[in-house]
Amino acid sequence: AGEVRAHLRELRTGHSPWLYRRIVAAGRALLGSGYESLDYDAGQVARARELLATRPCAVVASHRSYLDGGALTAGFARHGLPPLVVFGGLNMAFWPIGSLWRRADGVFIRRGGADAAYRFALRRTVGALLARRRPLQWFVEGTRSRSGGFGEPKLGLLNYVVDAWREGGLDDAQLLPVAIAYDRLREVAEYAAEAAGRPKRRESLGWLWRFVRGQKGRFGHVYVRFGEPVSLRAVLGPPGAFPASNSPAARKATRRLAAAAMTNLARAMPVTGTALVCRTLQHAPEGLSLVELCERVRVVAAAGRAGGLPLVASARFADAAAVEPVVLALVAEGVLERDAQAKLRATRDGAHAVGWYANSIAHHGFAASQASTSA
Repeated sequence: AGEVRAHLRELRTGHSPWLYRRIVAAGRALLGSGYESLDYDAGQVARARELLATRPCAVVASHRSYLDGGALTAGFARHGLPPLVVFGGLNMAFWPIGSLWRRADGVFIRRGGADAAYRFALRRTVGALLARRRPLQWFVEGTRSRSGGFGEPKLGLLNYVVDAWREGGLDDAQLLPVAIAYDRLREVAEYAAEAAGRPKRRESLGWLWRFVRGQKGRFGHVYVRFGEPVSLRAVLGPPGAFPASNSPAARKATRRLAAAAMTNLARAMPVTGTALVCRTLQHAPEGLSLVELCERVRVVAAAGRAGGLPLVASARFADAAAVEPVVLALVAEGVLERDAQAKLRATRDGAHAVGWYANSIAHHGFAASQASTSA
């Protein structure tokens, strides 16, 4: 009992309106130092508002950047959506961030080495929050995507949500997928360095200061899109019929639930202009002139619109000339260069960035096939 109480203290969270407003302001300022706008879809917001007001809900978000949390916190506040109870790893609980976030809807959890007492405490925490209709939020892949594409969903917190639904008398609970994309992202250079062998930098107050300073610039826009919600009852059946926790049948059912959420998350992932340019270049290893690249990207964008892909403003290329600013921004950042024949291709240091942006839309398929056939 003493162990459980200690774990519950570690998992505690609260809501200070004063502190929450300041965290929202900090997130807004951080995003504003590098991005022109935080773009939400009004119709999706209206549907999410109704869902969050009427159902126990967990927001399962994509994870491409440390900025993702600010994009959700600032965006939810601006659109009148309820504060999210955010689950994060203990690596982010460094002083003074840990003590502040615990007073503003943050819950820090262990990623490994959890004993039975800790798992019991976490299950009780998740169940109590859902019973009070507090919307939960975590990054379903567990860590930021170093490749740009989607990783396998982590099932830990999802298992606790299923247990709370099965044991806590909830008729249903909803998973709300949220996809976040950036026109350009400074962290892509960090991912390239890690791919080349540099160890990941440990989070600390000094690290946070350097990260914030590094976000100054002009990187376009941030886009947040809501996917179709997933009902636990619709996927798993009534709570009373669900198999016992930790049984093979229960694990299989939870994986099916995760797959449904990931499918809807992938469908919602915004397609940016940068991603279209990089995906097109991936299919032209010999390089393309500026005129050729702009024309091919215009064709790919038109095919994406016809196929119903979630193209955002930076990817709605009405003509080839509209592509040029996106290309020139990538040249200015050292991602692309012109060779001796004036062909555009990835720089040696920019090859990982081109792959990262291209991978962010590879799952859509339609744009990829058009890129390869429009040559």
